[in-house]
Amino acid sequence: MDTYYYPRINRRFTGKLLLLLLLIVTAFLGADCFLSSCASINSRYCDQQVVRTTTGVTTTRPMVQASWNGQVIADSDDTVVVEGNHYFPPDSINMEFFVPSTTSTNCPWKGVASYYTVRVDGKENKDAAWYYKSPKDAAKQITGRVAFWKGVTVS
Repeated sequence: MDTYYYPRINRRFTGKLLLLLLLIVTAFLGADCFLSSCASINSRYCDQQVVRTTTGVTTTRPMVQASWNGQVIADSDDTVVVEGNHYFPPDSINMEFFVPSTTSTNCPWKGVASYYTVRVDGKENKDAAWYYKSPKDAAKQITGRVAFWKGVTVS
């Protein structure tokens, strides 16, 4: 009869390995967002301080700007962060740089997104901004707000 040797699992080593994995994940995702779950629909602004909208807590938040091709195209201190994207209020968008697009996509929990092409100094960034005109109930906080991708810098 064969005897198999099963090595003992070193619990201290396993714990250290799990801690190292957690540190790597938080470094990759960003500690604030990962640990506080601020990427959820119920929170605002992630980089400095989480402000829960359901608590009524008011804090000073820094101005967030979106820029592309050397031009600031949106700035606000009232962005809503969902899935890591800052959604800017409609009145913070400099509409002279936005051209409505015919593109639309569907998100299972947010609804139908519409897009803008960003145009600055004769250069175009097709479908670089999106918004939800009539989102589903779970995403009502971002109604009409605009988010960015495709090389638009948000800082």
